[in-house]
Amino acid sequence: MDVSDNQSSPQSAAGTQRPTERGKLTPEDQPTSEEQNSPQQSASGTRQTQEARRRRSAEEVVEDHLASIATQDPEAMAADYAADATLERDRRYVGRSAITSYFRTVPERLGEGKVVFGRRSRRSGGRISVQWRIAGGQADGLSGRDTYTLAGGLIVHQVVELDGTDF
Repeated sequence: MDVSDNQSSPQSAAGTQRPTERGKLTPEDQPTSEEQNSPQQSASGTRQTQEARRRRSAEEVVEDHLASIATQDPEAMAADYAADATLERDRRYVGRSAITSYFRTVPERLGEGKVVFGRRSRRSGGRISVQWRIAGGQADGLSGRDTYTLAGGLIVHQVVELDGTDF
């Protein structure tokens, strides 16, 4: 089954719109200065955020991750991975810290190129595969597929398959 590309704003399970850009909140979502300065509220807000992240569907997790790649921010790109996740590419990167270090190399390797995501497919075992290609820059035309295994609203395993040479 293909996971469709939704061009409209994503909707949460409750039917309310979520921000379309990672990290941007609508005015009603912004904490007041009192809430920002309250340790109790901060801890509660963190728990709520963690619980909301765990409730995301596999498709939402993958789409959030793909959106983070456009930012070229290594921390944002690694945010959807479990603490003990594994990413397999040229070698195995184990743990969010190692995955973040890997993502730090991506902007330089891409140069002026951008990753363009294509077909999303459900695989056995609840995995999702995403076709991609690089448009522009020194790696123009290179392509591959990422296959994600998800659990608890996070990526726990990713395998990157390149169609040709590496970038």
